[in-house]
Amino acid sequence: MLCCACGGSSPNSFVLECALIQPDTLVIEWAGDPGSFVVSPLSTDSLYGKVALTCPSLEFGEWNETPASRASWDDFAEGFVRFVQMPTRWSVPLERMPAGDFEAEAELFFVVEPACIPYATTLTIQRRNGDLAVTTSASKRLN
Repeated sequence: MLCCACGGSSPNSFVLECALIQPDTLVIEWAGDPGSFVVSPLSTDSLYGKVALTCPSLEFGEWNETPASRASWDDFAEGFVRFVQMPTRWSVPLERMPAGDFEAEAELFFVVEPACIPYATTLTIQRRNGDLAVTTSASKRLN
């Protein structure tokens, strides 16, 4: 696993780890300090800035979340939101990739709450001689 940590021991610090499990599954693990949380990529809410993964040259499948977050009513969002408040692991299949060797940059976006601080982490996913690998940049605070 590759690790990226941000902050110290405060409600907006976290640990983020990414790995590829052969043959084609990206694994993302997130753990925030007590009191901090992110919105699950499985949430239908978009007000808070849920965890999202984008890449123009790769296609990702459905996210699997362990432990599964549960939707709870949020007065501010005026709807149900799936808050991730404990260490969580997401598995995301890589469904469509370029043929042969390649290197692609994906962006993992998330907002650490309740501090309302958005972050982006660049994941470089590559295949060389049939082997997939991922490296990550340090998470950048976006504001």
